[in-house]
Formats: sequence, structure tokens, C-alpha cells
Amino acid sequence: MRVFGSALAVAVALTFAATASATFPGAPGVIALQRSADPFGSDIWLLDPQTGAGRRLTHRGYNAAPAFSPDGRWIAFRSDASKFGRLNIWAIRADGTGLHRLTLGHGEPEADWPAFSADGRWVAYSAAAPGGGYQLYRVALRGGHRRVLVQGNRKQVAVSPAFSPDGEHLAWVQAPEVLRGKAVSHILVGKANGRGGQRLTVGSEPQFSPDGRSIVFVRENQCAAGSRGTEIDTYSLDTGKTWHLQASCAAKLGAPTYSPDGSWIAYTVYKHDKSELGFTPAPGAMPSFTPLSGLGTDLPVDEAPSWQPLP
Repeated sequence: MRVFGSALAVAVALTFAATASATFPGAPGVIALQRSADPFGSDIWLLDPQTGAGRRLTHRGYNAAPAFSPDGRWIAFRSDASKFGRLNIWAIRADGTGLHRLTLGHGEPEADWPAFSADGRWVAYSAAAPGGGYQLYRVALRGGHRRVLVQGNRKQVAVSPAFSPDGEHLAWVQAPEVLRGKAVSHILVGKANGRGGQRLTVGSEPQFSPDGRSIVFVRENQCAAGSRGTEIDTYSLDTGKTWHLQASCAAKLGAPTYSPDGSWIAYTVYKHDKSELGFTPAPGAMPSFTPLSGLGTDLPVDEAPSWQPLP
């Protein structure tokens, strides 16, 4: 175990963790992910983590970054499947019905990282800010006009939102800050409306645990001969301590997410021109099942997992 963070970060973490609880506790259902055999397009699929049975949900254009709603009924994702040919945030029911576009206009430059609010009414995402850089927006699941959650600019972008299960807080990534000649990204946590953000740790791609007491995230690690790799860590919102889970110098790791029962963490392993899923038990968990060996490894693109919560 390695410990990071200042006394201030610990105090902040204790404040956030005091009210944390899972709004939609559930059993692990299927995994939504981005899949493709074509490097110029991809679709949203559902995979059963225990049997490997798969079902394709989208059939047009580039579709990526799926995110399940807290009740497991909807999936939000980024897509260029509109008559404008630019990226928008879309949603589809887990049974394949109800496909609709959430964002208005001619598309969002680089719209990405959709994330549902705890009550399932809103979807946060990142997109280009008017003056350059990126900032966080919020749009209703039914679609409509967007609202700015966290402002960003060329020097300080805001990306990768994630809501806490109790609906009280929002985590996101603020970048870049240049330290010793290197750009550094920080994970911030603030109120659900995007206000009052405070730094927790260096890293990216945060996701809350189902009980709201931890955050899983990605950070760089030091490899041999001065090279750098990536690792998957968890940050305890009770203690401010960080636990190392997985590390690689040969591949890039990303997009970690908890299973709805908090026992597993799924993530993406990027290897050269291929991406596939990886799984690791969550710290201190006693998993009640084991994901099928080789799940999400059979196509050139298998990435960005999001686990469905079942009642």
C-alpha cells in the first residue's frame, strides 16, 4: 500500500465520505462497451460477464464511451450518428429501444465522457469551451438545452465527470498544470452542481465506488530507464489513502469502473493497435463471481466498460 495526499486532502475526503451511500445498490448485470472490428467505426455492445453472450445495440457510425444509468435502464454514449456528422451525446435503453439524441445543434466538438446523475435525470459530459479548451456541461436525459457545470479554458480544461452515488458530489479532471516541465492532471471533487471543487490527487478518469466511499482512477507510474507507464489505483474518501491495484509498462491502462456490487473493477488495456478488457478484484472485496476468462478480447477494439446495475 502506498499513501498519497496532504492533510487538507484527507480532511476534504472525510467531509465527502460522511454522507456517501449507494443510491441504487444492485447486482452486476451486463457490461456495456465500445466494440469494433473496423478501425474507422465502432458500436455499443452488451456483454454478459459470466457467459460471454453479446448483443449489439448501435449499427451506424462511430459510437463510444457508454455509461449506464444508475437504475440500469439507459445507456448514454457519444456518437456521430446524426445528419450533421459531428459528435453528440445520445441515449438508448438497455433493451435497444428509445434511441435519441440528447444534445442540440450541429454537434459538439469532442463531446465525450457522458455520466449520469444519481437520480438518472441528467447526463454530464465534456465538450469544447467557447474560448478554447474543454468544460463540463449537463443535459437532461430527455434532451434539450445544455447547462455549464464546470467552466474550462485553454489553460485549465475540465473533463471526465463522475457523480457520487448519493447525488451530492461531482468528481472531474482538471488539466493541465505544468510541474517541472510536465503536464499534470488532478482529480477534483465538488458539489453536484460543479461548485467548490477541491483537489484530491493526481490522476485521471475517476469513478466512484457503489458505496461512494472510494474513487478508482488512472495515474502514471515510473518504469525502467526513465520511461512511464500507467496504473489503476483507488483513493479512499474515508482516509485519503491510495491503493495500487494494477500497473503496466508495456500497455496503457484506462477507463476503470466498479461492478455494481463493488467487488470487481473492469478497465481497458491498450496494446499497440488493440484494446481489450481487464478485471481485478476491488480492495478488500470478496467477489461472489468471476468474469469469464477472455471476455472482451476477441475484437481489435474492446474498451470503455460500464457495468449495468440490477435491482
